[in-house]
Amino acid sequence: CSSDLNFALNEAGADEFRNLRTLFPGTQVPQNYLVQVRTRMEQMASVSGGKVLFPLQFEDVVPLFAQVGKELGTAYSLGYLSTAGDGAKSVRKIEVRSRDGSFKLVQSRTAYER
Repeated sequence: CSSDLNFALNEAGADEFRNLRTLFPGTQVPQNYLVQVRTRMEQMASVSGGKVLFPLQFEDVVPLFAQVGKELGTAYSLGYLSTAGDGAKSVRKIEVRSRDGSFKLVQSRTAYER
């Protein structure tokens, strides 16, 4: 019986937090590692227009997936390609607005560099 659930401990040795707890018992090194990982994940999400969701407990996982599904189901993606053929590097500002203001707009980028 196969499953897509992966709750088993990582036996390949790639569980860095567990390894750091073994190597540095009683120190803040393992916790500092988790803080750095979380910070990097949040930075990547911020620059890409996404977000990181951290469940507080196992029971929070399903509602978080439901939230992600709802948000993806109501999202639109717009693309833009400049027709300027000057070839010079420049920054183009991007602004997206709804006509009547009734939509919640979230932009992942406010500009792009050509």
